[in-house]
Amino acid sequence: MNLDGILSTFPPEVRESTPMQVVIVLIQTLLEQLQVTQEQLTKSQEKIKILEDELAKLRKTPKRPKFRPNGMQPRDRGKRSGRNGDKTPPSNNSSLAKNEISEVIVKPLNIPDGSRFKGYQAFAIQDISLIAKEIVYKLEVWLSPNGDIFRGKLPEELKGQHFGSTLRAFTTNL
Repeated sequence: MNLDGILSTFPPEVRESTPMQVVIVLIQTLLEQLQVTQEQLTKSQEKIKILEDELAKLRKTPKRPKFRPNGMQPRDRGKRSGRNGDKTPPSNNSSLAKNEISEVIVKPLNIPDGSRFKGYQAFAIQDISLIAKEIVYKLEVWLSPNGDIFRGKLPEELKGQHFGSTLRAFTTNL
């Protein structure tokens, strides 16, 4: 809250009046008390976590897990078919785009002694990365009693080529 900016909207005779000066002092006092209360609340919350962990230790319950950001992409585990545990190819309606959000904390240089941390100001950017993907189609082969061979067919969009339709579309647009 910028108190000086708000006060500059009032005429000088109102700003310099005794009642307004009393209100200004009161507001400044309340803001200082609010900041002290926020700091005490943060310390109290940290102490509560420590005491909860100690209580869990005394009760011999497992520790609270510490979650860290994972920089790796999750493995794509396809659905398993009923026979031989072969993976089925992914369906066409599965989304290829996966949003990854990461945070980087940037500290200012030359912070004067006695400065207080007031939080963060977010500045979001967007970027793109390309990930190679390989799909293996296992074509079932069956031999009939009379000697005929039956083989599974590739999806029509492949047209017998070894490159997917998305990759072919991307390279033709270059």
